[in-house]
Amino acid sequence: MKQILLVFMLIFSFGIAWAQTDEGHSFKNQYGQNRVALVIGNAEYEGTLRLRNPKNDARAMEEILKTKGFEVDLVLNAELDAMTNAIERFSTKLTKNTIGLFYYAGHAVEFKGTNYLIPLNDGIRKEGDFKRKAVSVQEDVLGEFAYSEDSGTNIVILDACRENPFKTRSWFKKSRGMSSRGLARIKEPPRGTLIAYAAAPGQAAEDGDGNNGVFTKHLLHFINEPGITINEMFIHVRQAVYEETVGEQLPAVEDLLLGKFYFTPTQSIIPTTMIPPSTSGSIRPPPDLVMWEQIENSQVKEDFEFFMSEYPNSPYLPTARLKLMQLERQQQTSTTTIMTTTSTSTTAPQYETRSADGRYIDKGNGVIEDIRTGLMWTKKDSYADLGECLNWNASERYVAGLRPGGYSDWRLPTVEELQGIYEESKSNKTYTGSNIRLDPIFAPGGAWWYWSSEETGSCCVRGVFFSGGGVVGEDDWSYCDGGGVRAVRP
Repeated sequence: MKQILLVFMLIFSFGIAWAQTDEGHSFKNQYGQNRVALVIGNAEYEGTLRLRNPKNDARAMEEILKTKGFEVDLVLNAELDAMTNAIERFSTKLTKNTIGLFYYAGHAVEFKGTNYLIPLNDGIRKEGDFKRKAVSVQEDVLGEFAYSEDSGTNIVILDACRENPFKTRSWFKKSRGMSSRGLARIKEPPRGTLIAYAAAPGQAAEDGDGNNGVFTKHLLHFINEPGITINEMFIHVRQAVYEETVGEQLPAVEDLLLGKFYFTPTQSIIPTTMIPPSTSGSIRPPPDLVMWEQIENSQVKEDFEFFMSEYPNSPYLPTARLKLMQLERQQQTSTTTIMTTTSTSTTAPQYETRSADGRYIDKGNGVIEDIRTGLMWTKKDSYADLGECLNWNASERYVAGLRPGGYSDWRLPTVEELQGIYEESKSNKTYTGSNIRLDPIFAPGGAWWYWSSEETGSCCVRGVFFSGGGVVGEDDWSYCDGGGVRAVRP
């Protein structure tokens, strides 16, 4: 009888212990998932480089991730060896169907297109030290995700877009490959990966007045929102950060996930819905990617109309929309009868008009000729044409598809060429109705500033502002706000 009672007591005790297990274990028990996370917070830098909140941010992330079923390795105020050792430990846990999350708060810089996380006591004295004395996001962090091909969902969160800690050093002023603030967007992350940045490229993230940075404060709040995907969660975070900073900070996300992921699923939701492997054992690509690869070079506009209706949330949607517009313009050009004159005529064609000072000729076919330089310009810039701003990569694609006047050799202008059409005495209107210093013979409703063809390092491109002074600026290739391109040809 005593043995039976003892067994009953053991079973009862085990049941109580199981019921008291923290919320996090239910994820693995219910869904068969492994959730692992590496959380690093670097704050105790030397002197003026010291940061107030990364250590608090990291500890708060550790606590909340544990409630979401993550096995968390917390590393605080780490030097280089401690960071690399932690990443190696983390990589060994990235097994099949594992949810892997890497979070970093602290100093980081972008150098020649690579983002580097800065350890304590870094010993960085020159540009060449970054590869040896800092942690590369692309190689050291994402490289581990790429190497662990069986891992299911990879999440990288970087609350590290602060002012460049090296910008006051003498060698920084001579550097041609480093920006003074923010990180660069990673162009080709491993498939199945989501990367979240506290601020967009070229922006700095605020450390915040409270116990946490602005970005992580809102992340900690919305991560508890039940029933929303990680993508929806970051939309909420982005909106909250943007409002709190009055537009000064806008978080960015690079998403190549292959399924849905929920930090806080409801009972009716499976936390991650991955695309099942094919019979060969490889992961099937997303259906929108499969279709995009089939129609990317199509000259049939209905292909892109169908794609846009079928996949309204696809990351290829903006490119599909741009391609459709280009095909529609080509169709309009081919069906338009262009007026011509006989070779004996001594008067200008009826559709040609000149600017007030006689410098420009509007050819009547979307082309403005500059008599002074011999260059031809598009009458409409990209903003007046499309009704939206374009980053530099999108501007290159836009120019490649232009055919005004029947010409196919349109290109991005140089800074000097753009400054050549900036005229302080002239006035034109932007899409907001504000004035820019451009001859009114050009179509109104355009951008504030224009991209040039001149790259500066691996991250940035020069542009010219027409809203006053013809100032030359330098922006990350992914920047867009109020800008566009006005194409030119010889």
